[in-house]
Amino acid sequence: MARLKNGEMTKFLLLFASIFTVTTAVFVVIITYNGYRQIKAKNYPTVEGVVTSSEIERHQDSDGTTYTAIIEYRYEVAGEAFENDVYRFGDWSSGHSHAKAITKRFKKGKKVAVHYDADDPQTAVLIVGLQKLDYTIGMFILPFAMISIGAWIAYVRFLTAKRLKQTGGIKVNHKGDEVVAKFTSFPGIYLGIAVVGVGGMTIALLSLLEVETITLEWIKLMCIVLPAAGIVVTLLKTVWNKVTAKKLTIDLYRSRLQASFGKYREWIDLSQIIRLGKEIKDTHARAASNTIVIFNITPVIWFVNDRGVEECIKLRPVLNESAAEAWNTYLAGILKLEPEESRDEQVDLEAS
Repeated sequence: MARLKNGEMTKFLLLFASIFTVTTAVFVVIITYNGYRQIKAKNYPTVEGVVTSSEIERHQDSDGTTYTAIIEYRYEVAGEAFENDVYRFGDWSSGHSHAKAITKRFKKGKKVAVHYDADDPQTAVLIVGLQKLDYTIGMFILPFAMISIGAWIAYVRFLTAKRLKQTGGIKVNHKGDEVVAKFTSFPGIYLGIAVVGVGGMTIALLSLLEVETITLEWIKLMCIVLPAAGIVVTLLKTVWNKVTAKKLTIDLYRSRLQASFGKYREWIDLSQIIRLGKEIKDTHARAASNTIVIFNITPVIWFVNDRGVEECIKLRPVLNESAAEAWNTYLAGILKLEPEESRDEQVDLEAS
């Protein structure tokens, strides 16, 4: 099993974001085009036609069984007879209940209004405008669009972190005798994306399961509510991150350190610090191929408190060991320590 380093993670995110975006974009283009044709068909002239065949076609493969409504109809335009089997542009549903509803609506022998393209009478449909299915498919594709956006944001963040390679991706400001390290929290944009994506998928699944309360009007309302909820959640989380900002301040002039988060907020003398280390979580997030392991590593500062008891301050977790080592090395240079070594050990080495 290989560990995912910063450079490898950046390449992985770029590849993942590119493939996911292109794939999602293809579906979005198809869905948008079919939706456009459905709306355009509302202005088509109509002529009376008759359904000549109405049946359900069953398809079975390794992925399961799907059902398609096959509706054939005949109509005449300017004395010329036409036959067609397109009852709407883009039918994405493959469920039996949907196919049954369509065949029930367009029974064999039933007279129907055929909407045809005046410039090409062979192009015709029986259903026009956006239906519940169109909004459902839009909701279904929404999570994938959100994942694409999230992947690109993560990629940009990793590029930014690469420019902070010396500190392991942590922003550090030097203000006179003070060194201030700011630790970023979970970005609000990610939470907003999650709300929109999960909400869209939930609504799509409930709609496909034909839950009675999921009506067309309700889905239309959710098309407004979901993005608004995502924006609100993003803003609230961003404000919360600002209010509860985490930072580590080192006052070199007074030889003291303060962590403005967690259990310790008071100043700690640098003489109390004994070593720098890191903690690795026992549970790892493994990729499906089991070839990549992403470690959640937390750099820590060990010190002896006023009661003479050894304790630690846990800093921001990082996803790989190289970032943790870079940050610890940078911090060790400021504190004049060696990572994983105590001051006494360092003094002994120098004395020898």
